[in-house]
Amino acid sequence: QGSVAAPSFGPVATGSGGALHAGGIVWWEDYLYVADTTGGLRVFDLSNVMAATHFDNDRIGVSGARFDARGYGYAVPELMRYTRAAGSCAVRFSFVALDRSSSPPALVTGEYQSDNVNGRVVVWDLDASTGLLEVREGIARSTAAYVGGQTRMQGAIRYEGNIYISSSSQITGGLGRLYRTRPGLDESRITAWVYGAEDLYIDRERDIIWTAAEHPGDRDVVGIPIRVP
Repeated sequence: QGSVAAPSFGPVATGSGGALHAGGIVWWEDYLYVADTTGGLRVFDLSNVMAATHFDNDRIGVSGARFDARGYGYAVPELMRYTRAAGSCAVRFSFVALDRSSSPPALVTGEYQSDNVNGRVVVWDLDASTGLLEVREGIARSTAAYVGGQTRMQGAIRYEGNIYISSSSQITGGLGRLYRTRPGLDESRITAWVYGAEDLYIDRERDIIWTAAEHPGDRDVVGIPIRVP
């Protein structure tokens, strides 16, 4: 925002000007990837974090020597966006996770569907030399895609070839389920999961799979030992 002579910044917004629903985030190299549900992936530059000079909750941007970020201490600039190419699948970006077990590492995105099992899980390889998505002929192309086979997918991750799916509110009391599967497996394995389960993260050093729950009053961070399907 602003101009070359007087640069400024504002809140992250959708194309219509509304607040962006950040369905998930991944920190990789110098970049923060944010899932933009219908817009694709936003990329923020962590090598250029900017410190605020004032902390007014109602102000954002640059005004002379004043620098506000709605009361926060820092702001991170949006560097670029990945959007769907013309004629491509109308895949949604409800969440994003990181597979560091593959070579090259990859981002895993997926679609939340409340009432059907056709939500897709899509894999995007990362370029080791740049930290950005691998691009061929100017387009970042997915290298794998699966039908999740579960309703209410709130997160999914691939690890050592296995797929883990976090689904919310599938059973009595609103509790979720963690599904463990892999391509070619006839039926997913099920682990009890938390109320309001969201995205997934794998701690490879301790073999723990983590989620953060979303509902007010129950915003717990939960980790359990990872199990293969």
